[in-house]
This record gives sequence, structure tokens and C-alpha cells, in this order.
Amino acid sequence: MTLRARLRRIPLLAWIAVPLALAALVAWPLGGWDTVTLVSREVPGFASNQTLHGHRFDLRVDDAWLTDEHPAGYGAPEDGNVFLIVRAEVTNVSDLGESASALEDYIVPPVPGGGDFGTSQFVLATDHTTLPVVNPGLPTLLDILYEIPDDAVAPGDDLAIEMYDSLPRRSFVYSGIVWDEFLAGTAVRTVDRR
Repeated sequence: MTLRARLRRIPLLAWIAVPLALAALVAWPLGGWDTVTLVSREVPGFASNQTLHGHRFDLRVDDAWLTDEHPAGYGAPEDGNVFLIVRAEVTNVSDLGESASALEDYIVPPVPGGGDFGTSQFVLATDHTTLPVVNPGLPTLLDILYEIPDDAVAPGDDLAIEMYDSLPRRSFVYSGIVWDEFLAGTAVRTVDRR
């Protein structure tokens, strides 16, 4: 009888059960299957002096505060709302100038309980110009405004601001590239009132 004939005589159940039993015998002394934390799912935290070096923008979140005054001198927030301002230093690492509105999905303070606040406006911190251009290679200090409900965040709360990076890919719908964003880090800042 040939080896091929002998192997055919082994039942299908044995072909399945034996490898599973061997895998269980190896996994059991090692502590089971889910004792290892997947490192790729851990999101790093960034202090106020640390920069997230990304593929499109370098981001550093400096501060976050609540206020009733628009930094460019525009109107106050609607009744029942307040401005949450996140000050961030942004460096455009691409070779093209970008409008600050391109940063809308890169710095996101999450709403307690889920979701995120929609960006109201980008203001240049140095001269209060609204919607400035972020030029390549130049660090730009921005105040990013979010109009939020009064009770969403209180002074003294720690806010975990999400920082995103992106990778370019060729667009199939139109010519050019599309940037696919992914969560790359968080910056926890204590919110105060100014």
C-alpha cells in the first residue's frame, strides 16, 4: 500500500481534530490566545512639547480653552453654546500650500459620549487672520474653533484631542490623489476658561 493510499484512509475528522489539539497544547502553557496586546492598536499620547510627524502635516497641540469671544473679533457663539479653542502648531510637509480648512479632519476633539465637534473656523494665532494658507515647511500657529454646547466640556476637564495622519493614494474617480486619514495619536489637554 502506498503512502497516498494510507493518507486517504485517515478520516476527515482526524485531519481537523489533530491539528487543533496540537495548537491547543501549544497555546495552553503560553497563556491562551488573547494574552497579547496588539501593538498596532495602541494610540500614542503626545505632550504639549511633542509633535506628531505625519505624511501631510506635522501637528502639535499646545492648549485648549473655552471662551465666549471669537479670536478674530467676530460674533459671540449662539445662545447655549461656547467656543472651544484648540491651539495647534501645524507644519505643512507637502510641497503645495494648503488652506487651513484641509486640517478639518486632522485635529478632532471628541464629544463626551461619542461623536466629534464640527470645526467652526481656523484663525491664525499671530494676527487673527481667518482661514489662512498653511505654506510648505513653515510652522503655523493656529487657533481652531469649535462651537459647542455649554455643558459639553467644563473648565478643568481633560479632553483627549485626536490627532490624525493620512496616506496618499491615487484617486479612481477623478485625477489626482486622495488622502486617507487614520488615528495616529491623542493629545490630552486640561481645558480652562478664558
